[in-house]
Amino acid sequence: MDLLGRYSNPDIMSRLNRILSGQGRDGPSHRTVPSLKQKQTRLADSDRNEVIDRYLAGESANALASTYDVNRATVFAILQRAGIKSRYRILTDDNIAAATEMYKSGQSLASIAKNFDVSDGTVLRAFRRLGVPTRAHGTNQWSPKGVPHATPD
Repeated sequence: MDLLGRYSNPDIMSRLNRILSGQGRDGPSHRTVPSLKQKQTRLADSDRNEVIDRYLAGESANALASTYDVNRATVFAILQRAGIKSRYRILTDDNIAAATEMYKSGQSLASIAKNFDVSDGTVLRAFRRLGVPTRAHGTNQWSPKGVPHATPD
């Protein structure tokens, strides 16, 4: 008999009193409004085929994600399952090594990016990830150190 009482639910009034007095581990929630459930959009086969066709026609993954109300990762997952390569390029380790040498020789991030057919932000992020030191924004390796850039009058 005692075993049953020990493991049964506590009296609701005693629990409410504990909550109101701030004792024990029960306490009022710090949230006044419960979190909303994440919306899950499931695309039909026809919609997935349309995503593929529109991507192949040149529409961006971000635009498609917005149109179909899904995450862009969902768009890329649909493309990957269909065996379609995405248009964005990723630098390989060999590319990054070559880009580092190009940068050390004085080339800009923009010219390196153009050489590898990626954005300059992609090159910069790869450099930062590997700890490659970069020049300050708007500076040029060839300008004398300590001499300010000439400004037009």
